Amino acid sequence: MKITKRNGKTEEFNSAKVERSVKNAGVDDKNAKDIAKQISEKNYATTNEIRTAVNNILTKHPETAKKYEGSRTLVARRALEAIRGIARLSKAGMVNLNLKEGDNVRLLNKTKNRTMEVDKNNKTDIEWNEIRLHEKDMKILGISNGEDIIAQMN
Repeated sequence: MKITKRNGKTEEFNSAKVERSVKNAGVDDKNAKDIAKQISEKNYATTNEIRTAVNNILTKHPETAKKYEGSRTLVARRALEAIRGIARLSKAGMVNLNLKEGDNVRLLNKTKNRTMEVDKNNKTDIEWNEIRLHEKDMKILGISNGEDIIAQMN
């Protein structure tokens, strides 16, 4: 099935993405596979509908549901002006993660994670789905420019 993302692009549904995102929220492997299977059996049209459905499944586990809802996949971008330990987001990106300036965000990439302070980017060049990081923070997380990374409110 084709899914429309928030940026308007469409892509083929990938149950592995659902499984990965619920695992990042603290769901064990078996339950993550079950949730991904349940989602794949429905005919959702948008990523927002999928997130809502996953949240409904997770309502039995409020802490996990909260952690899942407060996570997003963002595109990591190297920023020359970035300060080590500071994650720079757009205002829309901060709203999506329910963060305010000075809060902490947890960034995850496979087995690596790092908690960083949030800084709002007042420039208009940053997209809502991007996160700007210092080159050394990107190296610690094992990511390169343009790679996807999971961001969660901490």
